[in-house]
Amino acid sequence: MLSIENGIPAIEIGELITSLAEALHLSKEQSFVLSEIRGNCYALGLTTNSVTVYENLKVIHRKVSDNEYSGFTLDEKKYANKLKQVLKKKYYLDAYDANKDYKVRVREVNIPETPEFYYEIGTVNGIITSIGGKTLSGKTSINVNQSDFPVEINDIQENKLINYYKGSKLLLTIKKKINFETDKIISGQLLDFEVGSSKNFAELVADLKNETPEGLFNNIDDAVTAVRKLRED
Repeated sequence: MLSIENGIPAIEIGELITSLAEALHLSKEQSFVLSEIRGNCYALGLTTNSVTVYENLKVIHRKVSDNEYSGFTLDEKKYANKLKQVLKKKYYLDAYDANKDYKVRVREVNIPETPEFYYEIGTVNGIITSIGGKTLSGKTSINVNQSDFPVEINDIQENKLINYYKGSKLLLTIKKKINFETDKIISGQLLDFEVGSSKNFAELVADLKNETPEGLFNNIDDAVTAVRKLRED
């Protein structure tokens, strides 16, 4: 039982409720409030006007009680971690509804470790805006105008890519390093690249019009050729 001598810091309870609210991803129309504190165990009475929020609360606490975290969002995992910090293997949590038709007990939170990163092959289309490294002997990387992460390149690639710096649009095939929790791309490693055209779409269409003054799509062969040319450029 909680007491003056054996209590949980109020700031931790506030952080726990805040973390739970963030895990619920509330809309502007959905309320989630601390409506009362009951009994000698200081049970927190939480109230919502949303059936969806109510059901999510049940699902989250059932899964945490079973230490089942598959499908949890990042915010839901943060809440489970915060709950683990508060319980400290010293307390337990009972989560139940007003009628106690639903009740689960969380004794210990054991969240399995997950890899920090994962990798996948993908493409980036854009123009090189920077190329170089932090030191003369260190790794070299490029930045592309339509992405927000550096792409590592080797010496041979650097010698080729320097010719396209702030010039032609490139289609880069890269190995992406992605944060497992947030799915955000941290960096990339260049595998291959293709050179596109420095002209915009309107200019490419104008070129095709000049090449085929009688019309782009007089017959099916013209249509296929024109579309293929636009894609290649």
